[in-house]
Amino acid sequence: MRRYKKNISVIVPVYNNKQYICGCVKSVLKQTCTDFELILIDDGSDDGSKEKCEKLRRKDERIICMYQKHRGVSAARNAGIDIAKGKYLFFLDSDDIIHPQLLEALYNLQEKNHTVIATVGLYSAGEGKFQKPRSWKTEKKYMKKSVYLSNENAITPLYFTHSKIRLDAIGGKLILRDAVKSVRFDEKLTRGEDTQFLYRLVSQGADVTVLLKKWYYYRKKKKTAAV
Repeated sequence: MRRYKKNISVIVPVYNNKQYICGCVKSVLKQTCTDFELILIDDGSDDGSKEKCEKLRRKDERIICMYQKHRGVSAARNAGIDIAKGKYLFFLDSDDIIHPQLLEALYNLQEKNHTVIATVGLYSAGEGKFQKPRSWKTEKKYMKKSVYLSNENAITPLYFTHSKIRLDAIGGKLILRDAVKSVRFDEKLTRGEDTQFLYRLVSQGADVTVLLKKWYYYRKKKKTAAV
């Protein structure tokens, strides 16, 4: 049996997303970077998502499944953080997908720049099947398509909520696990929990690497939402 290193822990909260979870997981398993663990946290789904997760787990040893009573997306992400073994944490929503080279790109940029957070641009899509852009291909020179943000710049409103950077949304963020420590998502919040989480990291001194590619595919009008 092949043993994979755990440089990256991919954390995916799941709540009643049976129709999308397979596409999400497949986009992770197709990554050019293979040294990851994929943590699926089912937050009390009642639509068959739990069974889907278990079926996926049996097909790939890198997949870890957790099941809990419905407590909300923040509790699910916190549960993933608590068991993660990777040097970095990567956050992905269960109805989104990622470009096949995204983990490789963010990991290499983090190792080069030694930042706390690495992020990427969002490609917004509507409901239904994603229409892959023509730019859906691997690249050799992606390292040149990035910028560094010092903590002083990252914490300003100009950059924190900038449409091309989006430090206020957790999807597509690769974060140094040692920097998270006691920082967790506020389980009392039903909205804005990811913004608060990221702001706490940045306010504590986190700097940021930004990959200037739209390689995180975000489903805008979601039929079901983790609450």
